[in-house]
Amino acid sequence: MTWIAPARLTLVVLAAGLVAGCGQIVNPPGGHPTPAATSPSATRPSPTPSAPPLLATPRWVPAGQVPSLALSQLSDLRPPCRVQLEMYELGNWALVKGLIEAHQRGCQEQVMLDATESQSASSATQLTKAGVAVEMAHIVNDGLDHVKALVLNGGAEALIGGVNWGSGSADTGDADVLLPGDPAASARLTEDWGNTSSSWVPGPTSSGALEGPSISQAMLSAIGAPQSKVLVLTNYLTSYAVQDALAAAVSRGVTVDVLLNPEGYGAKSAASWLTGHGVHVRYAPDSPYLHAKVILTPAEGIVGSANLTEDGASVNRELDVLIPTGLLPEAWAWGTALWATGRTVS
Repeated sequence: MTWIAPARLTLVVLAAGLVAGCGQIVNPPGGHPTPAATSPSATRPSPTPSAPPLLATPRWVPAGQVPSLALSQLSDLRPPCRVQLEMYELGNWALVKGLIEAHQRGCQEQVMLDATESQSASSATQLTKAGVAVEMAHIVNDGLDHVKALVLNGGAEALIGGVNWGSGSADTGDADVLLPGDPAASARLTEDWGNTSSSWVPGPTSSGALEGPSISQAMLSAIGAPQSKVLVLTNYLTSYAVQDALAAAVSRGVTVDVLLNPEGYGAKSAASWLTGHGVHVRYAPDSPYLHAKVILTPAEGIVGSANLTEDGASVNRELDVLIPTGLLPEAWAWGTALWATGRTVS
């Protein structure tokens, strides 16, 4: 689903396994174990009014800027206005209050939250009491609705990426992209609304759209393209396909840098295997907590809610985007600064 004609941007809806505070892991640690170690639950399934755009260009938004930006967006809304929010973790009271106040000013709102997340469950109670339309997603096979997306006025603006709206989310190493929209952004969340169990919901998309398991193809394509450098910043990296692609890039002479959260499931196994194949791996510091799921190359980049895991490709509902080419220098500056804070894995 191409959202911005002048810039390169593709909506990606997919499923990926997660752990601790961000969901469950359904695949084993790195190091390429036998297929028998994978989870049997990770089987792959078969596959309103708009307003004029408010932005001229997209914007890279580090996690620390997301709450104030989202609150400003909500505060500026006046009828006729529409708010669509799909969020795994919603526990920032200022943002909950912002949603309630926008509703009280007459905005039409639809809020979809994950039923397994405790902060979201509490916020849903407050929103429902205020009259906001809320749906709680119960994704099948112990999956999650792990999306982080705010869409305003039928897609006039969309804030999408890896940053939750939890009480401490602004303090993480992560980022969103703020986009001048296209009705396709709103259409995607509209397709999700009313379907509270599927890991992904097929819907109307343009030829550039990637949905469901095809997120892996986007990652592998980005890593496998002819280039000089790849930078990966990730909370978890247990996808053997991605690990193999990174090692293959090194064998082609590509410089591959990976910043990995040492607390992530399978981090030590993944780091050991990758360093053994020539990948430069660093462990992220304790602060900021690395929550990112970002792949950067000189020509393209991917950011979103989906961790770089393997067996979750049919479990969670996720949303990623290809970073518009105009934002790549800013994304690279952000990623390089985070990379510099890591400690080398020998």
